[in-house]
Amino acid sequence: MIHSAGENVQLTLAFSRHLETSLLRYLAPDTTSVSGRAFEKGIDHFLYQVREICASALDGAALAELISTLQDERDDKAIASWRRLEARLGYDPDMVPEPIMQALGELERRVGSAGIEEAASAAPGSRSPVALENALSAAEASEVLVDLSAAHGLMPPANNTRPMAPWEMGKLAAHYLRRQRDFGLRPIRSKAFSDLLGATKETLARPATARRLPYSARIDDKANRCKVALGSVVARDRRFELSCALGDEIWSKSGFGIISKAKTDRQKFQRAFAQNLLAPFDGIRQHLDTDNLDDLAIDDAAKTFHVHPNVIKRVLILERVLPRQTIEERIEAA
Repeated sequence: MIHSAGENVQLTLAFSRHLETSLLRYLAPDTTSVSGRAFEKGIDHFLYQVREICASALDGAALAELISTLQDERDDKAIASWRRLEARLGYDPDMVPEPIMQALGELERRVGSAGIEEAASAAPGSRSPVALENALSAAEASEVLVDLSAAHGLMPPANNTRPMAPWEMGKLAAHYLRRQRDFGLRPIRSKAFSDLLGATKETLARPATARRLPYSARIDDKANRCKVALGSVVARDRRFELSCALGDEIWSKSGFGIISKAKTDRQKFQRAFAQNLLAPFDGIRQHLDTDNLDDLAIDDAAKTFHVHPNVIKRVLILERVLPRQTIEERIEAA
């Protein structure tokens, strides 16, 4: 399976049946991540080889023309951006209804091109503009007002020897913030969490304006503060959403961002940051016997760190304490 995550491409091995009588041994990792640039370079090399081999074939000229057209489109920034958006929306080239692209074009003035791409990935299809418009309205109407300045200066430096996966970057940023705030490995209590966001417990408990929407959103307000449209009504889950909003400010200091379940690098970073801010792996290990895990132990750790049990599970999966059993989990860790 080839899965695009924006700047990177994940290659996932999936087997349709068990090979009972085979001496084959697969040494490659089950999911590997390569840069989009490297992936395109490999595809180009393959296409050019095929073009040369098929030059004298009956349809050789037609193939060469298709490859040339593809290259021309990629060299044109406007067309390339259009094609990326079509793909994020789940459509083939030139198959997106014009009203959808027109509506998203108008919304781009308010949320920027990066915001449009994230929104399209979070809610693809014909209702993508409606979902984004509703998220913007929910953010503007929200009374959950926070200060995300704690995120400034926390983006981990680039590693030229081995590029880090988004979840690794999120984990490192959370580690920086915990150390900066002297949280150690202990759970972050309600008062400390509210102080981190420059808010009160009462403010963080205001109505969830994105409760029935496909994703949450944040939008800058006056006086260097941010409105967050939350989808959760449970305090435990709100902490995770707000931590994702803080992580999004680290990733992109833009005036708008969304919090979704999409598999883009930006969303993976958010989730990993929130997981490790609220329940750092080394802190979890102090509460769990990782050699004898069961649901009761995970639930107990979740109560200690005031997170959903799935947050504990995801951290353990990313750290390979628990196996990556589904393709979703493998993509998340790539």
